[in-house]
Amino acid sequence: MLKKRHSVKDVLKKLNITDKTLTSYADLMCEVDDNFADSLNKVRKYSGKEIEVIQYMLRRKSEGVLKEMARDEAAEVYYDQTKLDEVLNEFQKLIDKIKQR
Repeated sequence: MLKKRHSVKDVLKKLNITDKTLTSYADLMCEVDDNFADSLNKVRKYSGKEIEVIQYMLRRKSEGVLKEMARDEAAEVYYDQTKLDEVLNEFQKLIDKIKQR
């Protein structure tokens, strides 16, 4: 299944932030995930989950948390949820196989 990727312009409009701010937070997340927002490509594109991660970091920063701490928290949530999704998908595939028998 193809996941929708959002352009930088779309993300800026949605989050109502500057390009400099978005780049700063995306670069910070790249310290944890080399390919965050397709950063290995020339043009960054953001998934819905990556937009949520940026939103989370912005909210935590506005609450007085350091950017690095917000990044660490966001990465923990982001990767834990991603791993959980992978396990659930595998589990669903097994259930589907059993139903076919």
